[in-house]
Amino acid sequence: MPPEANEGARIAVVGDSPGDVEVREGRPFVGPSNQEAMRALSAQGVRRGDVYWTTTVACQPPGNDLKRLLAQIQSRNSEKRQENARRAKDGYPALPLEPSPIDCCRPRLAAELARFDQIILMGSTAVKAVTGAGASILDLRGGMIEGRLHYDPAPNSLRVVGS
Repeated sequence: MPPEANEGARIAVVGDSPGDVEVREGRPFVGPSNQEAMRALSAQGVRRGDVYWTTTVACQPPGNDLKRLLAQIQSRNSEKRQENARRAKDGYPALPLEPSPIDCCRPRLAAELARFDQIILMGSTAVKAVTGAGASILDLRGGMIEGRLHYDPAPNSLRVVGS
């Protein structure tokens, strides 16, 4: 799903992945998540057209359950790591690990967010994908992380560095 790239937007809002309503409408943040976001933004005098709307993962995961998909990939990769340890002992090449949809979408997301000084992260997946932090969304809720985004293509990492 493409972002809603409003001309002149100074703020970016990043969600986790598109839900059923977003897929049906072809736009991010038009379902239930939009109501809370718009309530908070409207209270600050910000209109929908003032914001760049995007998601960490561009496609809706199977069953609209990103957490389950990520857990499945993590489990399969854990099994592959064990198999790779055995293969290394026997001199065989390692099996490739399965990338997560977050890993696949990170270069796109980094390019989208590069011009923004103000980014609002909606959801734990967005927090982890954008900041590289392991903190939960509840730990960061209502707070600010100061710094600038840095994307490193070699390890495919996006994180906040210095101020």
